[in-house]
Amino acid sequence: MKKYISLFVSLVAVLAVASCQKDKYGAVSGNDSNPFVVVNVYAPELPADPDCDAFVRVAANNVTSEMYYFAEPVATKEARNLPEAEYANYVIKNGTKISSTTVSEFDGSIGAEFLIPQLFGKNLISVVSVGKNGASYIASAEYYGIKWNTLATGTYKFGSSAIKGVLGASKEGVLLQQSDDDKTLYRFKNLFKEGSHLQVVAYPKYTATDADGTYTFLRVPAQATGLNHASYGAMSVRDYGYRYGDDGYIFEGGYEGGIYEDYNVFLYLHVYVSAGNFGGAYDFFIPDSK
Repeated sequence: MKKYISLFVSLVAVLAVASCQKDKYGAVSGNDSNPFVVVNVYAPELPADPDCDAFVRVAANNVTSEMYYFAEPVATKEARNLPEAEYANYVIKNGTKISSTTVSEFDGSIGAEFLIPQLFGKNLISVVSVGKNGASYIASAEYYGIKWNTLATGTYKFGSSAIKGVLGASKEGVLLQQSDDDKTLYRFKNLFKEGSHLQVVAYPKYTATDADGTYTFLRVPAQATGLNHASYGAMSVRDYGYRYGDDGYIFEGGYEGGIYEDYNVFLYLHVYVSAGNFGGAYDFFIPDSK
């Protein structure tokens, strides 16, 4: 029976860095005349959800007296069609005041960190710093959050002896999920351990039929498993196309992965470590009977 799956998504967090222009904000740290703020957005650590929770870090200069943040879908923000200054006022009026901050003893700059949970799709996180002189400055960063829908629960069978040595031959109760926004994106939730998923991407234009039915090709971009080999350290996986830098291994060479309409999945995975490769083997996902 040929039924099994895998992919890589890089959920992601988006980094936005605004650079200080010395003709407007001063050339020496701590001597600016107007407020200024930098916004960085990262994927958070567990137990927060790195797929849809945004960890935000901001840094403002010492002219700043208070800061506000606001998050909304990019499409919603664009539909407002507000000039930058007006949108800054909108953020101040409708956003959340950042109350927990730290102050640098060196130059008086202000820092803050906070989590914004459950952001799905393409979002814009904006922060406005308000100066002691009443002036304001707005900076923004985009963040893409993924919402996953569960398609099936089943048993995942590992083919690689390296993976089996850590997790055993199979794992029951595995969730096969699909991105709500990108229907080509799938994952096996917590397959390797809590927070370490196996992600795969489907190629709808590539299908094949065998004795078990028609399946859509799947790809497995390089990704860490979070598992460690007893002798060789951290293990990662990818398909043979990524292993050799040649898509022909997948679409022409017979090393494809595939997903059937009943969510049976097969994947030909290559396991590797920093010291070298363990070779390839078939993994299978078999959904529980309904």
